[in-house]
Amino acid sequence: MNASKVILLDEDAISKKIYRIALEIAEEFHEAKDDIVLVGIAKNGTLIARAIQKELLQLLPAVAIEIVTIKLNKKIQQEVVADKNLNYNQKNIVLIDDVVNTGRTFFYALKHIQQADPNTLKTVALLDRSHKQFPIKTDFVGLPISTTLQEYIEVEVIDDKIKNAYLLNN
Repeated sequence: MNASKVILLDEDAISKKIYRIALEIAEEFHEAKDDIVLVGIAKNGTLIARAIQKELLQLLPAVAIEIVTIKLNKKIQQEVVADKNLNYNQKNIVLIDDVVNTGRTFFYALKHIQQADPNTLKTVALLDRSHKQFPIKTDFVGLPISTTLQEYIEVEVIDDKIKNAYLLNN
């Protein structure tokens, strides 16, 4: 049986989705007095965080917007490492990843962040599948998509830019 590959989002559509997500975040935090920290889950989540930050700097010029990258050890899910020390206390945190599948990655990342005392904690995904095994709600979504268990989503990155998102079927 041949695998099929269908494009879900091209570079232009991704750019529009990121802009819309940035508008939604700006609306959510338009009265924020505290910093916004975009926490990207390595590697694609951080690329999306950078693109969102670029838009937010135009939309919320008076708000400091910082990016942190976190990496999860896939073998030891509870092990989360940030690229810089950051006190999440009293910050507006936005956790970002490219695709939410089961919710496992978000679950462990959120567990890490909630050890602090953030003002708010929101989640962003470029694509959100409908197969969550963990109680995760994605607050800002580029494209919600219902898939079968045999399908999966691949996000193509070229030169640190997200180019396409594909639906693959085995």
